[in-house]
Amino acid sequence: MSNHRLERVEDNIRSSLSGLFLTEARDPRLRLASVTSVKVSRDLGVADVAVSFSDPEADRDECLEALTRAAGFFRHHLAQRLRLRHTPELRFRLDRGAEYSERIENLLIETGVSAPTDARADSPAVPPADSSAAGLRADEGEFE
Repeated sequence: MSNHRLERVEDNIRSSLSGLFLTEARDPRLRLASVTSVKVSRDLGVADVAVSFSDPEADRDECLEALTRAAGFFRHHLAQRLRLRHTPELRFRLDRGAEYSERIENLLIETGVSAPTDARADSPAVPPADSSAAGLRADEGEFE
C-alpha cells in the first residue's frame, strides 16, 4: 500500500476521532482528549492513536483507560465515517510530548540556562537585495 494512502487514512482517522471525542463521547473525561498523532499499520489492521489531555488536573491514566474501554464504540463510528473495507483496531496511548517539553523548560530555568530561541525568527527570510553583492552593475543591470 502506498505511503500516500496510509497518510490520508491516518489524517482521516485523526480528524474523525477528534470530532467523535467532542460530539459522541458520553464520558466528560473523553472530551478533554486531543488526538496528537495516528500511525496505521501497512495492512490497516491496527491504528496506534496518541492522545493528550488538556486538563492538567485530570488523571491521565484513568482517562486513557476510559478511552480504551470505549475503543469499540469509536471504531464503530469510524467505520461509518471512513467507509473502509476493514476499520483498524484502535490502540490508544498517552502522548507525553507536552509534559516532556515543559519538564525540560523547567529544568533549563532552574539551572539558569536560557531556553534556546529560534535564530531564524530574528533574521529576515530573504536577505536584503544588494546589487553589488550579486555582481551586478548598478547602471547596466548586467553581470560583471
